[in-house]
Amino acid sequence: MKYKFIILSIFLSQTILAQVDSGQDLSDLRKQALEGKADCRGSVYANDTYAYYTNLNTLNVLDLATGKELTQVHASAPITAIKSDGEQLFVLTEAQLEIWDLAGRALIAAVPTHPDISAPYSFYAQPRGLAITKDKIYIAHGIHGVVVMNRENYQIKTVIQTRSTVRDVAIFNNAAVLVLDNNTPDGFHGFALVDLASQQVKKYTSVVNVFPESVTILGDTLLVGYFSTVWKYNTKDVLTQNNPGVLKRVFNFPAGPGSIVGKAHYDDKFMYACYETMDSSGQSPQKSVVVFDRKTIDL
Repeated sequence: MKYKFIILSIFLSQTILAQVDSGQDLSDLRKQALEGKADCRGSVYANDTYAYYTNLNTLNVLDLATGKELTQVHASAPITAIKSDGEQLFVLTEAQLEIWDLAGRALIAAVPTHPDISAPYSFYAQPRGLAITKDKIYIAHGIHGVVVMNRENYQIKTVIQTRSTVRDVAIFNNAAVLVLDNNTPDGFHGFALVDLASQQVKKYTSVVNVFPESVTILGDTLLVGYFSTVWKYNTKDVLTQNNPGVLKRVFNFPAGPGSIVGKAHYDDKFMYACYETMDSSGQSPQKSVVVFDRKTIDL
């Protein structure tokens, strides 16, 4: 059965590549599939074959080859983060980590996210962020730090303890960059830099803003997503400086006043996010997937 899913993934990837070769940009295919989806309520994600957006426990899977919904994944609890590699989809929920095939049609494994405690977690103890490397899975687990899991067998290897509350994690070369919120007596909010070889926190950097939701590294650019703004940094500055300057703060999105729901996804061209706005009376929140041109908003 596993080989059938691999063959299907290869076929769909070849279909997408054929469209790209014919002049259809992969970013544009993602935009066509995602933009305007009105039932979002959480993170947005995309790879080279599929696009995904969440509504609490439900993950909607869109086929980039057709732009149409392929299936829905019904997770065990509200979904907090999504990542993928060439064969598997990693769906982090408030209760556990679920590993699916890329199309969301077969559940491969469902594993706990902490070695000593179990769901249900309090809000500030929930697993909220996810990063994947060749052999490790890193889970941002709130006040419980960062859980490091082996890719091969999904066994938890260690837990990296940190200050404050870890909201998300991103990997760059031999380091993990964490964004921390101040929901503990410690009161710290900002960055933590973890050396992956020693699994130790090497540096903390305080940041004025609070309530970070995500951290994304795109080469030289590091983006921190908050509920109503995105802050842009130089990646090297965050890794090496004690007080890295913010290159850009984006508050005024083209979609109008509103807030980002969950974690946004970025590629070379666009930012894809579930975005909440108010109706003309300022009362009823309206959520939909919006796509922002990164050059237009200088991200």
